[in-house]
Amino acid sequence: MERTPMIRRFALLVGMMTLVLGVLPGSLLVTALWSQES
Repeated sequence: MERTPMIRRFALLVGMMTLVLGVLPGSLLVTALWSQES
């Protein structure tokens, strides 16, 4: 069995999860600070 596609898919999933978990708090923080400023 070819194992490469599974590993690649898993890596892509982990990368997207990391991106979402990194962007979400950042955007929430920016929105909170921006709403406080105005």
